[in-house]
Amino acid sequence: MFAIGQATSEDDGDVFARDMVVHTAIQESFPITSDIYEQLFDSLLGSELFTEWLQCKDHWQLHVVGGPGAGKTTFAALVAKRLREVISASEEQTCQLANIFINHHRIEHELAFLEDLLNTIYNQVSPPSCDVDPATDLAYGAYKELLRTGQRASKRIDSIAQALRLRTAELAKKGDVVLIIDHLEQCSPALRELVQQQFNILQDEGLKILVTSRLPRHEPAVSVWCDYHPEDLPLKVFWRCSKCQQTDICITCKREDTPCQQCDSVGTWKAAEYYTLTLDGMSDDAMVEYLAWDLEREHGDLGFMTLEDPSEPPLSSFGLAFRNTMHGNKGLEWIQAIARYVDGSILQAKLAVDRIHSLPSPEALDLMPKRIPRNVQAHFNTAIKTIKQQSTNSSSVALKTIAAVGRKGDAIRGLPLSRLANLLRERPRNPRMSTMPPRSPEDVLESANGYLNIIPPPFLGREPTIAACHRLFWFFVNDEYNEDLIWAYAQLPTSKVPKSHTFQSPLPRQLSAFQLPVSSSRRESSDSIKGLGLVFSPSPMISPPEESALDSH
Repeated sequence: MFAIGQATSEDDGDVFARDMVVHTAIQESFPITSDIYEQLFDSLLGSELFTEWLQCKDHWQLHVVGGPGAGKTTFAALVAKRLREVISASEEQTCQLANIFINHHRIEHELAFLEDLLNTIYNQVSPPSCDVDPATDLAYGAYKELLRTGQRASKRIDSIAQALRLRTAELAKKGDVVLIIDHLEQCSPALRELVQQQFNILQDEGLKILVTSRLPRHEPAVSVWCDYHPEDLPLKVFWRCSKCQQTDICITCKREDTPCQQCDSVGTWKAAEYYTLTLDGMSDDAMVEYLAWDLEREHGDLGFMTLEDPSEPPLSSFGLAFRNTMHGNKGLEWIQAIARYVDGSILQAKLAVDRIHSLPSPEALDLMPKRIPRNVQAHFNTAIKTIKQQSTNSSSVALKTIAAVGRKGDAIRGLPLSRLANLLRERPRNPRMSTMPPRSPEDVLESANGYLNIIPPPFLGREPTIAACHRLFWFFVNDEYNEDLIWAYAQLPTSKVPKSHTFQSPLPRQLSAFQLPVSSSRRESSDSIKGLGLVFSPSPMISPPEESALDSH
C-alpha cells in the first residue's frame, strides 16, 4: 500500500514533489539601480550601533525600522552589497552571507513559505565551492529525502531547521555567518512569530541577523545609561549583568572587561536580544545631499558638485533658470529649506523632487501651500485602500485609530494611548460578536501598516502617545481628504460628524485649507508648520502633476 500522492517507483519519489517550486514571495536579490543614492545611509552604516552588530562577538539581532517609503529595502540591499564586496576582497573567505527580500504584500501557503525560507538560507550559506561538515550534509540529505517522498510539512520544516542549525554552528566556529531579511512585516503575525522563533534559535548558534520592517517589536520604551559613566547620553548599545540584572555598561566598559560592581565578576555581561536602528528622521544634512544629487542628475550642473562630469547631463530649462537666479549661497539655502520641510522623510523628499522636476524655475516652488500636493494625496489614498484590504476587524481598528489620531491628536505628539483606548471602546461585548477588540498597542500598530508610531513619554510619569508617521499624513487626516476616514471618525463615540455626512456623494468636494495644529514641534525652529508640502505656484505655463500611487516600500 502506498501513501496518497506517492509514486510506486522508488526512484521517482512523490508525484507532487517533482513539481515543487520555491515560494514566489522569496526573492534572493534586489538590484541597486542608477536612481538610488548609495551614500544616503552612510551615517547609519558608520554608526556605533551598526558597527557593533557587525563586529561584536555577541550575537544579537539588528532591527532596522522605518515607515512607508523610508528606504528599508534599499538599505538592506546596500548592506548586502557592501558585505559581499568585503567578502570578495578577503583572502580567508570566513564569512557567509544570506539575503532574503520578501516581495508579497500578503503571503499565502505560510508553511511552504517557512520551509522555503529556511531552505533558501541554507543554500545561500552553503555554496557549491564550500566544504560542509558530514553531519550537516547528512541532516540536509535527510530533509531532501523527506521532500522527495512527500512527507508532511511539519516533518520537513523540523528537518531543514535542524540542518540549518548545524550549518550555522559549523560556520560560526570559523567566522561570521550573516542573514539579511527585508520586509518581515509582510508576514502575518502568526507566521512572523514562527519565523522569529527560528531566528532566535539560529542566533544562539551564532547567526548575525539584520531584519527590516515597518513595524518595531512592541516593547516598553526604556532609556538606559552606563552605570560607570552616568554623565553620558543614553546608550544605544548596552550590556547588562546576567547575574544581578541591575548593572548596565557601555561599549568602552565592555571592551575594558569592567567587572560588575554588584557581583564583582567579569564575563557576566549579556547583550539584549535585539537593538533597533531607525530610518525615519534622516538628518537635514543627509537630505540636502540627496536632494542636490537627485536634482543635478535630472537637470545638470547646478553648482552642488555631485556630478563626476559637470557636462553630463546638459542643463535643462529648470537647470538654466536655477543657474541664472540662484547666485552665491541662494541655491544651498533653497535646498536646505526643502530638507527642513520634508522633515527627515525619504518618501516626502522623493515626492518633493518629483514635483520640482516639473517646474519651469525654482521660484515656482511654493513652500507654503494651502492644499496637500496631489502626488502626496495619491500616495496616502493608496495607503488607505491597502489598509482596507485587511480583515474587516483589522481595517476597522486601523481606520478608526488613524481618524482619532488625525482629528483628536496633536500633529507631532499624537494622542495619549489611554484616550485612544477610550475612543475605540465599544458597548459591552456580545459573545456572538465576530469582532475582536485590540489587546495591546501592538495590535493597533499592526493594523495601521506603518502609518502610525508609538512615541515614548518625554519624562517619567507621562504615558506614551500614538502619532501619525509624518505631519503631512496628520494634515491629510485632519483636513478630511479621504472619505473612508471621515466615515471611520463618525463611528467614534465623541464624533460630532452627522451620520448623514458619511453618506455624501463621492464627487469631489471643496478641500479646506491647512489648520494650525497645537503648538508643538519636533525641532526647535521658527519655521511655520504650514510649510509642509511642496507645490508649484499657479502658472499658465504648466499643468498640475498627475496623481499616481508611489511605491510605499
